[in-house]
Amino acid sequence: MNKRIIRIFLLFIILTSLYLYSPKTPQIQNTDPLQSNNEIADYLPDLSQGFRRNVGNQFSYILSTRDKFVGFGKSQVWFSVLETNGNDQIKNVHSLTFQNSNAVDPVPNQPSSTKFSSFIGKASTNWIVNEPLYHQLIYYNLYDSIDLIFTIGSEGLKYDFIVHPNANPSNIELQWKGDLKMDLSDTRVNLVSSANPDRTLLKDFQLYVTQGNEAVNAKFVKTGELAYGFKISNYNSHKDLTIDPLIEFFTHIGGSGTDEGFAITKDSNQNIIIAGATPDSATDFPTTPGAYQETHNGSMDGFITKLSPNGSQVIFSTFLGGSGNDVLHDVKIDSAGNIIVCGYGASDYPTLNAYNQTNSGMSDAVLSKLSSDGSSLIFSTFIGGGLNDEATQMYVMNDNSIFITGYTYRYSTTSQIYFPETAGTYNSIHVNGYQHNFISHFAANGSTLLTSSLFGEGHPNGIDIDKISGDIVIAGYSLGLAPTSFGAFNETYSGNEDVSILRIPQDLSAVYYGTYIGGTDSDYANAVKFDSTGSIVIAGSTINDTYLLNPVVFPTTSNAYNTTPSGAEDVFVSRFSGNLSILLASTLIGGTSGDVAYDLQIDNDDTIIVVGLTDNYAPLIPYPTTSGAFNESTFGYIDLILSKLDTNCSKLLYSTYISINFDFYANAAYVDQRGRVYLTGKGYLDAFAMSIEINLRPDAP
Repeated sequence: MNKRIIRIFLLFIILTSLYLYSPKTPQIQNTDPLQSNNEIADYLPDLSQGFRRNVGNQFSYILSTRDKFVGFGKSQVWFSVLETNGNDQIKNVHSLTFQNSNAVDPVPNQPSSTKFSSFIGKASTNWIVNEPLYHQLIYYNLYDSIDLIFTIGSEGLKYDFIVHPNANPSNIELQWKGDLKMDLSDTRVNLVSSANPDRTLLKDFQLYVTQGNEAVNAKFVKTGELAYGFKISNYNSHKDLTIDPLIEFFTHIGGSGTDEGFAITKDSNQNIIIAGATPDSATDFPTTPGAYQETHNGSMDGFITKLSPNGSQVIFSTFLGGSGNDVLHDVKIDSAGNIIVCGYGASDYPTLNAYNQTNSGMSDAVLSKLSSDGSSLIFSTFIGGGLNDEATQMYVMNDNSIFITGYTYRYSTTSQIYFPETAGTYNSIHVNGYQHNFISHFAANGSTLLTSSLFGEGHPNGIDIDKISGDIVIAGYSLGLAPTSFGAFNETYSGNEDVSILRIPQDLSAVYYGTYIGGTDSDYANAVKFDSTGSIVIAGSTINDTYLLNPVVFPTTSNAYNTTPSGAEDVFVSRFSGNLSILLASTLIGGTSGDVAYDLQIDNDDTIIVVGLTDNYAPLIPYPTTSGAFNESTFGYIDLILSKLDTNCSKLLYSTYISINFDFYANAAYVDQRGRVYLTGKGYLDAFAMSIEINLRPDAP
C-alpha cells in the first residue's frame, strides 16, 4: 500500500512589542503570538519555554503571560487577552474549535530541560511537582487519520496537520468564535477585533505550499463567517506536503519618541543586533540593567539592542551618546563577538582608548566597540575635521581591523583642522563647500589609525571589500567633482547628483577605477556589494524629471526587468564589471509614486535582494509585487518593500509589501547562510527588527 502523509504547516505570525519600561524594570521577554501589531504590553518569560500541564479546569495544558492565556482542552483551544481601554481592563476571549472532529485530548511531546512546579490548594492531587515543560502538543486522530500538532519554538506558536493514508484533508474545518472579523483570500487569513480593528489576533497568515521543489495548488476556503478549511489538489500522494508562512518574527523596539533602526547584523550565536538613534523624548526607550549606558543623555542618542534569535527576548539594550546629536549608522561583530558601531557624535560623545578623544568640529565621525554583553566600552574614538564629519558604513576584516567610510565637509577657510590623512595615500585636495569621500583604516584596538585618505568630492553610503582581490569599493553620490578613470562606463557627470562608484586598493594609495551613473535629475546609491564573481552591484533611487521635454533617464540594459521610469522616484539596481567599464545589468523598479532602495544584499546564488520603501499614497500604478508574495497589496501610505532579482536584473523573482502601520520602511537588511532575511528600520514611531524567509515558488517568473 502506498503511504501518503500530507503535512499542512501553518504559523501564528509573531507580532511582538517590547514593553517600554524604565531602566529599573526587571528584564522581560515576549513570544506571545497573540500580541497586537500596534499595542504595547509587558510579558512574563514562561510562554517561550513551552506548554505546561494544568489541573482544576477544562484545559489540560496552557501557555500564559501576565495578560494573555492560551488553553488547550478537548478538541478546542481558548485565547484570552487582557486589554486596557482607558482606566478599564477588558478580557477578550476567543476560541478555536474543529468542526465535526473527534473528541480528543492533547498529548505532550518533546519535554524540555525546564521544570515546573505548582502547589495550589491543600489537595496534593492538584499539585504539579517538578514536571517538564513541553515543546509539542499532539491531538492524535483529531479527524480520522489526521493528527494536529502544536509546537512552540523559535518560530513561535505553530500547528501542523498530518494527513495519513486514506484521509481527506478537506474534512478539516477551523471555527473561530469571539468578537472577531475575518478577512480571507485564497492565500491568507486575517483576524481582527471587531471593536478595535487595530487589535490583531492573526495577521496575514499566509498559505504557501511546496512539495519538494514543486509548487502545490492549495488555498483557504471560507466555510462560515469565522470558519475556513483548505482545498489542496494536484499533489504527489507519495511525498510530504508543506504549507508554509513567511514572516518568522516581528519585534518593535522603542520609547515614546520616534526611534529608528539603521543597521542590523547577527553574531555567531544567531543573536540579532540592531543599532540606530532615539530622540531626547524617548527617555523611556527600553534599556537593560547593567548595560553600558542605561539613561538618555542628549537631544539624540545612539542605541544598540541585542535580541535572541527569534526576536522574543532583549539580551541587552543600551544608549550610546552624549548631550548632543549622536547617531549610529552601522553595526558589525568582531571575531570575539564584540559589537562595533559607527556614525557621528557631538562634543561629549563617550570616548575610551581613543585615536582621538576630542571632537574637532560640530560633529565628528565616531567608531566604538562594546563588549558582547553590552556592559562595557572597549574603545571609542572620534575622527574628523573642523566642521561636519559622518561615518556611514564600515567593513571589519579578519584581523578585526576596521575600514570606515563616510564624508567630511568644510565650507570656509577659517578652520585649519582638516580630516586626518596619512602619508602614502591618495590624499585628494579638499575643496571648500563640498562633501568629500573618506576611507579610514583603524587597527583592532581603535586607537591606531593605520591609513586614512580623502577620495574627491562625494557622499558615500556603502562600502564592501572584494574577497578575490581585496580591493575596496565605495558608492554614494556626487555633485560632479568625483574622480573617474579612463574607459569608465561614464566619465561625465549628467546633472544634479549622480551616483559615484570608486574602486580603491586596501592601502588607499590610488583610485583604481571610478565612474558616474545617472540621469539629468538626482540619483543616489545607498548600498554597494561585490558578488562572488567580482562584479559590483549597487542599489538606490533615481528621481525622474517630469518637467523636461527630453530628460536623460537612469541607464538600464536591454534585457532589464523594467527600462522605463514609472513615477517621480524609482528604485534602481545595477551590476558593473569589476573595472567599472561595462554596465552588465541595470533595471528600474517602481510605481507611479516614490520608491527607494536603502540597502541591498547578495544571496548565496548571487541573486540580489533590495529593501526600502514605497510611498503608496494613491498611486496610479503601485510598486510591483509577485504572485503569492507575503503581501501583494499596499497599506496605503509608506510601506516597506522587499524585492529579489536574478543576477541579470531581468526577472523579479520575489517582491512584496510588508505593512504593519502607515509609516513603515526598512533601512537595512542582513541575509544569513540559510537565506533568511533580517530587517530593521522605522515602524511609525518605533525601530523594529524582523525576520522573513523567502521561499520562491518554483514557477516564479
